[in-house]
Amino acid sequence: MKRLISLLALYLLLVMPVAAKNTIEAPNCSQSTIENITLRENIRLNFVVENSWAVAGLIRPNHLSNTALLKATFMVGTAVWQTCERSQLDRYGNPAGLIYHGDNQVLQIDFLHSGAALIAPMLPVDADASTFFTAESEARIAQIGLWESPSFFTTSAQLIDLAKANRNLVRGRFFIIRAKPVSIRKIGSILYMNYGDNFRDDLTLEISDRALRGFKKAWPDPEVLIGLKTEIRGYVDFKNGPRMILRDVRTLRVIP
Repeated sequence: MKRLISLLALYLLLVMPVAAKNTIEAPNCSQSTIENITLRENIRLNFVVENSWAVAGLIRPNHLSNTALLKATFMVGTAVWQTCERSQLDRYGNPAGLIYHGDNQVLQIDFLHSGAALIAPMLPVDADASTFFTAESEARIAQIGLWESPSFFTTSAQLIDLAKANRNLVRGRFFIIRAKPVSIRKIGSILYMNYGDNFRDDLTLEISDRALRGFKKAWPDPEVLIGLKTEIRGYVDFKNGPRMILRDVRTLRVIP
């Protein structure tokens, strides 16, 4: 009887599907040609045969006009691929890493250069953060695409003013904020970076469990960030005052 149970357990282990992981190996890594591009919050590449892909590491805020984003259509008809070594899909069947075209050019970088997209709160698994931010900064300086009228680019003080006027102007929207934290506090297992003295009204950055390990590695003493000008990005909700959650430590930057 025990042997039968053991054999049954082994059989189930072999045939039952493995619990969902953050990434799985893609079924193939052959190139596909973009038929059209859907410019939504998550930019999607649509192919003639294969399912569409959401482009990892990029977003475009939903509340912005499509007009400036039509430049992304320059990619239509382009053959794209992932390298076989990095061809991974997330749980939704989208690439979790970089997408290439041409002479090993990174598609995400071209979108950022054209101002057709912004860096998302989480970067692709194999992204070089400095390359991504350089491309986005060049579009911002040139004031092209989304950067022609960057209503998402603000300071904590401006965000607070918007929130006081009408929380719905802020809630659930994507912002890139540059400001100086005034304190850092740990409550339980969560680390909070406060951008004002009054947590009931001022902006707070919450370091998520997902990002905490990387955060501790980057800043073993987080107190050194107090008073430094930082750039954070993400969606704002409210927990007392406005709150943003850090999901990828690579998107928290100290800037001049």
